[in-house]
Amino acid sequence: MVGLSQSQVYFSFATGAVTALAPGAFAGGLVGKQTFTGFPQKAEVVTSYSTGSVTGVSGATLGGVLGRHDNGSVTTSYSIGALSGASTIGGVIGSDNPTSTGRSALYWDLQTSGVTDASQGAGDIPNDSGITGLSDAQLKSGLPSGFKANAWAENPSINNGYPYLIANPPP
Repeated sequence: MVGLSQSQVYFSFATGAVTALAPGAFAGGLVGKQTFTGFPQKAEVVTSYSTGSVTGVSGATLGGVLGRHDNGSVTTSYSIGALSGASTIGGVIGSDNPTSTGRSALYWDLQTSGVTDASQGAGDIPNDSGITGLSDAQLKSGLPSGFKANAWAENPSINNGYPYLIANPPP
């Protein structure tokens, strides 16, 4: 898990629980806050996932993958961890910059996350583009759209049947 990312997070996963302890804090299952400061850095979260729970206090902002997405890109990633306790919660992104771009093929599990409203992929922007809620069965029944079979695989006996990274399989 990364607190602040101004760089790249590729082919990664996180399984641990995350807690935001202060109002105004951002917490995500994979990255707390992603921001891009300009060349030569490029803030990206690509082909990654998180499975751990994310909890917070009132006034905190939580997302299954990212707590805050200022800019940069976030693609082909998903979250299944439970999200609870904060004022703003999104299935994938807690708080999204409304002018940011670079979101595609992002998913969260509508059942395991507790975020059952399909419009709540980002906690502060209803129906934010590029983010889709899937049922538990949908997430386990074949790779989601945009997930490439040369990077991802599914097997009922690996990762509890959820997609996993071929080059970085879970223990």
